[in-house]
Amino acid sequence: MTATETAPLARAAIPTGVSGLVAVYSVTAGLGSSLLFLVQPMMARQLLPLLGGSAAVWNTAMVFFQSALLAGYLVAHLAQRTARRSSRLAVLATVALGLISLPLALPSWQPPTGDGQTWWVLAILAVSVGLPFIGLATLSPTLQRWFADTDHPDAADPYFLYAAGNVGSVVGLLAYPVLVEPLLGVSDQRRWWSVGYVITLGLCVVCAVLRRRHVGAHHTAVEVSGGEATDVDTAGEAELSPTTADRLRWIGLAAVPSGLLLGVTRHLSTDVAAVPLLWVVPLLVYLATFVIAFRRGAAPSERMLRTALLVSIPLVATMVSGIGSAVIAVGVGVSGFALMALVCHSRLAAERPPTRWLTSYYLWISFGGAVGGITVALIAPVVFTRVTEYPLLVLAALGVIGITAGPSPDARRLPGIAVVVITVIACFWLASLGPEREAQLAQVLAIGGAAAFVLAGSTRRIAVALAALVLTTMVIDGKPGLMQSRTFFGVYQVLDSGDRHVFVHGTTVHGEQIFDPEPTSEPLTYYTAESGVGRVFEALGSDPAPLSVGMVGLGAGTLASYGRSGDTMDFYEIDSEVVRIARDTRLFTYLRDSEAEVSTVVGDGRLELARSTRPLDLLVLDAFSSDAIPVHLLTVEALEEYQSRLTADGAIAVHISNRYFDLAPIMSRLAQRIDMDAHLLDLPESRWVLLLPAAAPRLLRDEVSSADWKQVPPDPTAPLWTDDFSNLLSALR
Repeated sequence: MTATETAPLARAAIPTGVSGLVAVYSVTAGLGSSLLFLVQPMMARQLLPLLGGSAAVWNTAMVFFQSALLAGYLVAHLAQRTARRSSRLAVLATVALGLISLPLALPSWQPPTGDGQTWWVLAILAVSVGLPFIGLATLSPTLQRWFADTDHPDAADPYFLYAAGNVGSVVGLLAYPVLVEPLLGVSDQRRWWSVGYVITLGLCVVCAVLRRRHVGAHHTAVEVSGGEATDVDTAGEAELSPTTADRLRWIGLAAVPSGLLLGVTRHLSTDVAAVPLLWVVPLLVYLATFVIAFRRGAAPSERMLRTALLVSIPLVATMVSGIGSAVIAVGVGVSGFALMALVCHSRLAAERPPTRWLTSYYLWISFGGAVGGITVALIAPVVFTRVTEYPLLVLAALGVIGITAGPSPDARRLPGIAVVVITVIACFWLASLGPEREAQLAQVLAIGGAAAFVLAGSTRRIAVALAALVLTTMVIDGKPGLMQSRTFFGVYQVLDSGDRHVFVHGTTVHGEQIFDPEPTSEPLTYYTAESGVGRVFEALGSDPAPLSVGMVGLGAGTLASYGRSGDTMDFYEIDSEVVRIARDTRLFTYLRDSEAEVSTVVGDGRLELARSTRPLDLLVLDAFSSDAIPVHLLTVEALEEYQSRLTADGAIAVHISNRYFDLAPIMSRLAQRIDMDAHLLDLPESRWVLLLPAAAPRLLRDEVSSADWKQVPPDPTAPLWTDDFSNLLSALR
């Protein structure tokens, strides 16, 4: 049963007094959806500082919001099964119940230091925003069902309100990174959102009253009796109930793009930055596909299917890890995701049932979205040690395209098969030559996919050919290195690169050590003797007095190689898995071989430093070399806390190497605020900023006076980040 099987209704004249119904209902749906999606980045952004800026915060939050959306749709569905008057009261009471949580605020719970971050995020969101979110989530299906009961000529097809709600969602999502975050502090954000919630509740009451006054003739008897609607449509014909197969198909078509959404978002947040704008982009694309699909209301066309397959070719090519730049990979990923989601959502829109089953339809779609989110964010990290779920979801999307396209028996077969076979053989041959062949692998996959697209002929066979290439990338990219693991904070690998071991988090190197054949203590990558931190340790090492050093960020433990006998070095690392890797002497030996007294503390560096009582001669902040920057470590309040842990002449060294963000102006403003001087050593391999107090030791003053170091003057145009206000996009290169 599909919507196309329902006979179209003739448009009647608009009865007196109902011309404003569409406007009121559309505004209410748009405002409710806008608040619904505005609160998502707003609350997740507040959680980031508590969990070290981890990219997994957003995906976990998305699972909560998808589940809460499902709960809201369930309330709306159950309410519609009751008497009409009771239905309206139940929905209004659910929305009003959200007032208990206003103004929004996070409870003062400390995050766990071991495992359990995922459940902590889910619990804290449930307590802080659960009730108002569920209240808003009831509105979309409820308003459509109420409108369907009126005497408006468009009442028989109220699905346009779903598009109106999605437009509101897009506005809310765009407003946060573009207007709300740059202009308002966190406390003001919560206050204004609460005001919007109260206004939405008032508009809901207005919609309920209007529905009562303009109930359609076919519902008047039901309204008077207080009973349920009958199982006949306005034409008096019996309506077919959705089958189990219909519901399962709705779930699957909703689950695939939902899972792809989180897969693309995880890649974007890990390889670029865990900031709301980069969370919002894939979600905006996701919502846009809903708007387009439900506006069209038709099954995906052959042109749409072919375009989705064409864009899938570069997506397949970039699935081999390390190929190309992250920006290109992200652009390709979002484009491929957009078209795959549009195909799935177009099929969903084409199968929308008559309004009798409207709330049930949205309930199953929401359930499918929650299934996709839970699978990617909660189940996959436990089952897979790498991001295997993403190519699997691409395979599922290709399957949807193939099934939708249908067979073409007259299409060419052998040329396409031959191209795929040759491409697969070439890929395995290149992979056997070593990881340095990844660029050639990408080229072969792109050329092979393009040739298959041209020669396979049939849309279904093109989808099958691309699916075979996806499987090839999974097998090739699945070859393990020396070690591979996955936690809430990301995917870790230790690779054997000839004479050295390389520690990789996502696509960022976090340390190397020479093993040729025995390990050496020579510091490499960002920490060489010529780097900023290397020269700082060399300068301080001229004084025989023992040093007390604190370091936020462990990596492979490379900085321990600068420790001398009598020195104390405390590493603060948020992920216990990183500590395990750095202490595994089969992988790295920097911690074991250090002459200093070395300790590791698991937890957020800022929080753990606040608990420490040891005065520090040097604090090293090394948490910014990966591209998911923990902004909370670079606020005025954070720097003041660090300063309070230093000795009178203590210094702060900050590693600011980054592909996308220039943190030097931010550091200069912060240094000015805490009465320290900022000096930059900018090398091709690394960028380090050294913050010195007026009483800095002569050894460090002499070091920064060399021509290599440049004093960074305070930049009045650079933003001053605080715990209440920060905008990472202001540091974008």
